[in-house]
Amino acid sequence: MNALNNPEIPMTWLMLRTTGIVAIALLTISTVVGIVSPVLRSPRRRLVAISIHGTAAATGTLLLLGHIVLAVLDSYVHISPLATVVPGVSAWEPLWIGVGTVSFDLLILLLVTTLNRFRAPRTWKAVHLVSYALLPLAWVHALAIGSDAADLPMRVTALLGLAAVAGAFVFRQSRRPTSPPAENPAGTPAPLSAPTPVDVNVKEYA
Repeated sequence: MNALNNPEIPMTWLMLRTTGIVAIALLTISTVVGIVSPVLRSPRRRLVAISIHGTAAATGTLLLLGHIVLAVLDSYVHISPLATVVPGVSAWEPLWIGVGTVSFDLLILLLVTTLNRFRAPRTWKAVHLVSYALLPLAWVHALAIGSDAADLPMRVTALLGLAAVAGAFVFRQSRRPTSPPAENPAGTPAPLSAPTPVDVNVKEYA
């Protein structure tokens, strides 16, 4: 069904649908860039990647919040504020709304640990692994209940997004060092050059 040509679907539904899809797309970009940035060999490229990662994540999160507010206010569906944070309590499509809620809850967890990344860097890095589950859940939510879920462009977009994440993961693994640090003739590790300010900054996000 083409939602744009259906007069029975209110404008708020179209707006919440658009904000949701764009939000997922931006969060996908943020995830892809975040995966590859630690193995980029140029410190300046890593800084650019970190900037893109943060900007896409922040913009996607704001759009997602707008999507959730519109979903609660929309008359086409019936979603309570509680259902936006507690999975399975929605009166409308409880399963698929619940899947989206789990994805949103994981995003909240990511945001909280990111705000405290300098106090607990190990926790931040470990929790960031949930982004691999967050995006598939978000796309399943979008494809399961969207009025345009059966459209080919939507399915292709979802597949391309998930393929990009998988490709970024493969790229990151392929760029990891496979040999131990070189040793000098005395048998001790070769001295490392002093890090530049750029190196210090990007290592905080590795």
